[in-house]
Amino acid sequence: MTKSLSIKIHSNIFDNVSDKSYLVKFALILIVARSVLLLLSQGIIALILLFMNDPNPWVNSSKWWTVFGTITDIGCLTLILIFLKKENQRFWPIINFNYKNILRDIVVGIIFFLIIFPVTGILVSIFLTNVIYDGVSFDVLYPDQIAGRILPTWAYYYSLLIWWPIWSFTEEVTYQGYSLPRLLIHFKNPFKVILLIGFFWSFQHCFFPLIFDWRYLLFRLIVFFPLVVGLIFAYLKTGRLVPIIIAHYFMDFSAAWWTLKH
Repeated sequence: MTKSLSIKIHSNIFDNVSDKSYLVKFALILIVARSVLLLLSQGIIALILLFMNDPNPWVNSSKWWTVFGTITDIGCLTLILIFLKKENQRFWPIINFNYKNILRDIVVGIIFFLIIFPVTGILVSIFLTNVIYDGVSFDVLYPDQIAGRILPTWAYYYSLLIWWPIWSFTEEVTYQGYSLPRLLIHFKNPFKVILLIGFFWSFQHCFFPLIFDWRYLLFRLIVFFPLVVGLIFAYLKTGRLVPIIIAHYFMDFSAAWWTLKH
């Protein structure tokens, strides 16, 4: 069912494209580039802290993830615009926004949030915390890096008001709106595409932020995989990106709110 549904959704997007191989190449570049851009973005913050004579610039750069994430978003959106120009495609059809459906999209987005986030986010996180960290929380293990973060006033409000709308939107456009239909052209089988995108989507969180601890890297890689797979299935089921973005908004706002000290 998922296979036929997903191909039906995306089958007519590239009917006028004679050479589809470069579409796959662009999609593969994009899903890998997001992790690379995150690494570079944190590096920029670390360099700034280094020039400010911070004694531990890389560690202290970690807590700025709701700020330097936007640098990554700008890079991804720029790549998408470049790729779309080469394809002679436009940006907004990726979103398929229709104001007539906005109330329905909000309701569906809330439903997806309430279904996906508690099960694949909170419960999996609790389970892995107990397995990998013996139940010790991140604010104890990595104080002022992942949770319990203390940021300047401007960065605090930036994180709560600006970061998450840009981040959620760009993530969904990168992995689903742009990459998913192009990879379906090549792989045909949507389950292979789900695994591929799910891996790199989850893998990016190892760099958001990057902490040099194998337990952390393993935790981040595993914990986000069922969450992003849930979002992919939700998109394949509806064929509409807007409600998925709305569900993602609630998730990322929650992440910003609960990891900052108020």
